[in-house]
Amino acid sequence: MRVPGRRGSQVPNISSKEMDSRGHRLRKSMGGMLLLKGGAAACYLIAVPVTLGYLNSFEYGVWLTLSSILSWVNIMDIGVGNGLRNRLAECVAVDDIKGARGYFSTACAFLGILVIAVGLIGMWVVTLLDWPSVLNAAGASRGDLETTAMVCFGLFCFTMFAKIIGTLYLAMQKPVMSNGLVFGGQALALALTYLATVVLPDGGLIAIAVIWSGAPILVYLAAWPVAFLGRYREFRPSVRFIRATYLPSLLGLSVKFFVMQMAGLVLFAATNLVVAHVAGPKEVTTFNVAYRYFSLVPQVVVVILTPVWSAVTDAYQRGENEWIRQQERLLRRGVFVLVGVVACMLAVSPFVYDIWVGDAVSVTFALSAANAIYVTLYSYSFLYSTVLNGMGKLSIQLVNTVLAAIAFVPLALAGYAIAGLAGVVLASVLANSSGAILNRIQVSKLLSGTARGLWAT
Repeated sequence: MRVPGRRGSQVPNISSKEMDSRGHRLRKSMGGMLLLKGGAAACYLIAVPVTLGYLNSFEYGVWLTLSSILSWVNIMDIGVGNGLRNRLAECVAVDDIKGARGYFSTACAFLGILVIAVGLIGMWVVTLLDWPSVLNAAGASRGDLETTAMVCFGLFCFTMFAKIIGTLYLAMQKPVMSNGLVFGGQALALALTYLATVVLPDGGLIAIAVIWSGAPILVYLAAWPVAFLGRYREFRPSVRFIRATYLPSLLGLSVKFFVMQMAGLVLFAATNLVVAHVAGPKEVTTFNVAYRYFSLVPQVVVVILTPVWSAVTDAYQRGENEWIRQQERLLRRGVFVLVGVVACMLAVSPFVYDIWVGDAVSVTFALSAANAIYVTLYSYSFLYSTVLNGMGKLSIQLVNTVLAAIAFVPLALAGYAIAGLAGVVLASVLANSSGAILNRIQVSKLLSGTARGLWAT
């Protein structure tokens, strides 16, 4: 049986006008994403003082660490979201609407079963853990932390299923719609947090958990009828279109994405855990203030590159390597421009911190400089990983990210012993530097037709 949408099926002839149309959609999406991300960045920054006004610095550090640990549930879809994104885009590229609906219906059924299984097992595990010890929060109530963890975990599980609607928009090269849902969840959570300071001043960690874990669900659920009773009714999931034969194709790619996601999450969650255990929850707040400030740069990079993923899938499926090469050159120049932006951000960082969080948090220049180096490296590497994701060529990334995750914790502990919090960030730089090099080499080989062996997979 031919797998729907896979390369090698009949590909329609593509005119230069259609290629220009893809480029126009790409630029239009980038513009819309930049405007949208401006609002998201504002929510991201405003959330810090608003939440610090609702929780004290210790509680806020506990919340950051807890939410970063429980965010692991977001990858328990074993990469189905990303795998589905590629498979849908491939089907649409060859006008295989029936295949696309089959993939979407099959993915929904698989995720539904998976969410129930993960939810039941996860809730049981949550009750077994000694959360004050896990979070190094001896002054906190075990009962409150356990309840907060259960609330977060349950809502995160539901989000894992509901957010698949965003994958559809991404595959249709409508990233503004997908990220609009994310922004809507953030804006709603911020508004509810501010409201809680007035009507529920003593809600504490549990209230924050309900607000920030539950708000995105409301937005995603509202999007389902809008999509499937409107423009995308032909992709509406149905039991009639569930095909077990689609699972190997879907999961083969998805599992690779899953392993990479897990490795990336290890790097993220382990960072907060390392800081919490060697320096205490209060220093997690300090660490994250610097990270949030400089992460505005990779957020912009993600905004610019999000539309590129599915556009590359479409172009690669049609054999348009030259179009991909042109976009890569343009985007590489743009990433280099960001080096100057990061340098300016570093120069003014002490003033920004003073205005942003005042005396509540003190960030050293060394920590800021380390974050500046990290976001620059991340931005460069992310460009090439996005192109490779769109092509579905993940083997080199998979091996590299696993090795980076294994190396990070010992590097982070050594880095903290040498240079404090800045050393933890520099450990991330060392762990991820190989990816920046290997990703570019693989893209060059694939576009030139010289990729062989592992480089071609």
